[in-house]
Amino acid sequence: MHDYRPAAEETYEKVPDMQRSFGFRAIGDGQVAQRQWDCHCIQCLDAVLTLSTYHVSGCERGDTITGIKNVEVWHGCGVERQDARGVALQRQAAQGEGHKLAAKLKGKLGVFVAAQARGDNVEDFMVGMTVDASDSCPIIEQVQERSKRINNTEFNRGDYAIAVQWFHRFTGDDRRLTFVKDTYTGDHCDVVNSTELRAIAFKLTEVQMPIAPVRRSTRRSAALGALPSEPDVHYTLHADIEDAILKQCW
Repeated sequence: MHDYRPAAEETYEKVPDMQRSFGFRAIGDGQVAQRQWDCHCIQCLDAVLTLSTYHVSGCERGDTITGIKNVEVWHGCGVERQDARGVALQRQAAQGEGHKLAAKLKGKLGVFVAAQARGDNVEDFMVGMTVDASDSCPIIEQVQERSKRINNTEFNRGDYAIAVQWFHRFTGDDRRLTFVKDTYTGDHCDVVNSTELRAIAFKLTEVQMPIAPVRRSTRRSAALGALPSEPDVHYTLHADIEDAILKQCW
């Protein structure tokens, strides 16, 4: 007797403002190109489509009027799976990629890393910098036990424990793309599991931002005045890099 089980229903994101007239082309895993009117001319079928806005030169539908530029434009659109199995596969792929990224960190200090946030953290991801765990390497160990807890972080066999110092987002930036390094005492650091790594070795641009002067008490201010402003180091993340990191988070 065969056990026939119904296939799990696959649920995907909806294409915004979709209409019956729309045309679609699959261009990758979880990605489609769409435009308002469908067309099956040779030029469209042969076109190499990307997630960027794209005109198909010589499209019969768009170039039927002499002297009128092709007005039919393809737009990229993400259609990620949203069902439980889709999320599980995305998580598994992200964790596997995290292991590969961790292996590249051997012997590399001062490298910026992004890790997916967990628990009560309201952020999608956190930014940190690798620091020395031992022998000028940020990798504390690759766990060999079935499970292990290091600095209150859970690890399974094969996971890398990586020493990092975190940054926090600067509240004065509404775009949330400016970071300030957390304060650490001595050689203290935090630990991140390689399964949470989403990007490494990306660029943060260092900028100097003034801190508001610290005011003395009113009684003394007349004689001594306000303390001078001191420079503070901030780091800005490019929006394109943020988008790339977010795409790796599940």
